[in-house]
Amino acid sequence: MGKRSKDRELHWRGLIDRQAASGQKVAAFCRQASISAPSFYFWKRRLKRRDTQGATRERSVARDSRELPGVQIVPLHIESGSGSPIRILLPQGVSVEVTSEIAAQTVTSLLRAVREAHLC
Repeated sequence: MGKRSKDRELHWRGLIDRQAASGQKVAAFCRQASISAPSFYFWKRRLKRRDTQGATRERSVARDSRELPGVQIVPLHIESGSGSPIRILLPQGVSVEVTSEIAAQTVTSLLRAVREAHLC
């Protein structure tokens, strides 16, 4: 995936997370953020599909790789609003990159999924 595609994906993931955290309906959030609701739904579907396909791939990789004993996920506090991406480097070469606008609950779920897939 190219840098531009990655940036676009991170942008939309951030918007989707912000909408979920806001408690607003999608239409109201999109009006406030000056984005089109159809684009929002398109990206939400696309990223969900990509995440589902990626999780399937990751599980198959995890079955073939050895676990590292004693590795655990530590608490993480994310300061929102900085706008710069956050990269989390994990054992076995696993790297997770998110925007600082991502909801803490989403990061927790993501890291839990990585741990359950035995990728770290």
